[in-house]
Amino acid sequence: MTHGPILLIGDDEGIRDAIADCLGDAGYGVVVAGNGLERMEALGRIAKPCLVLLDRMVPVMDGWNHRQLLLQP
Repeated sequence: MTHGPILLIGDDEGIRDAIADCLGDAGYGVVVAGNGLERMEALGRIAKPCLVLLDRMVPVMDGWNHRQLLLQP
């Protein structure tokens, strides 16, 4: 069964890739981003993520700002 997509935002590449691999192995489609600019690009590739996993302390735009943008219509 395929699930997703999940948007995964985090600046630690090792942790981000490990989480993405686990989710992918479980059948989820995962789109990754390392910072605020990449997040905006990632949202252009997926219409509406079913879940967003967000590191609060990422460069360019922190997690709180990401959350506020995600809640905007």
